[in-house]
Amino acid sequence: FGASEVLDALRFDGPLTAEEAFEAIREAVPRWERDRHADWESEWRERTERLLDWSVAFGLASRDGDRYAAVGA
Repeated sequence: FGASEVLDALRFDGPLTAEEAFEAIREAVPRWERDRHADWESEWRERTERLLDWSVAFGLASRDGDRYAAVGA
């Protein structure tokens, strides 16, 4: 969960830092995911950064410094 939401955020709001991307998808994180961890926000900040890095690895996003952008956007 989260990959399409992160890519949508990059397309519509990008380029974004990992923190900005997390803020963009924060409300989309389901309740059950929030309840899995005592500090769900920290967990999801890390997850968002991993999703961004995977997006770059698969050619769906690019990275310039600390900002990510959707490829072709």
